[in-house]
Amino acid sequence: MRRIRFIKHAQQCGFTLAEIRDLLVLRGREKACCGDVRTRAIEKKLQIETKIRAMKAMSKALDQLIADCAKDRQPVKECTIIAALERANVKLPVQWSMKVEIFYTPGCSECAATHAELRTAAQEAVQDVEWHELNVLDQLDHAVELGVITLPSIAIDGELVFTSMPTAAQLRTALIERTKGRE
Repeated sequence: MRRIRFIKHAQQCGFTLAEIRDLLVLRGREKACCGDVRTRAIEKKLQIETKIRAMKAMSKALDQLIADCAKDRQPVKECTIIAALERANVKLPVQWSMKVEIFYTPGCSECAATHAELRTAAQEAVQDVEWHELNVLDQLDHAVELGVITLPSIAIDGELVFTSMPTAAQLRTALIERTKGRE
């Protein structure tokens, strides 16, 4: 019964069943610490905030369409909403999510503070950043796939960019440069 309550509460907080499974595995792992769980909670919160911003942008676009269409009895063929959608005249802000993965080994007391500083820099540089702190021991296959050979390492959108701990300014610059390529 306790496990079911845990699962239900985690779902109410937005965790998927796969993420809940990972939390349960963490709970049973001797070397795991609260910081591992906290990292996953922060990641989930950032994902939710990204979705909220996207939904607000959609709502704003719909507000504009509704405001532009004040004629309830006009024939559909003259509907300004349909016309705007057909012309793709609705100005939606472009929403890009950028995925940042930092690979580390557990047990580094200085790393947690540096990770927090880098996460803040990433959030300042990119509006919608997915921040993932990955214990290389848990994500070894993924780390090898990206070419991680030294720790810490940072991948951006699936590409290994830093093979040592960058400064906040270096990470911010790398992220901003990548956003320029998307415009």
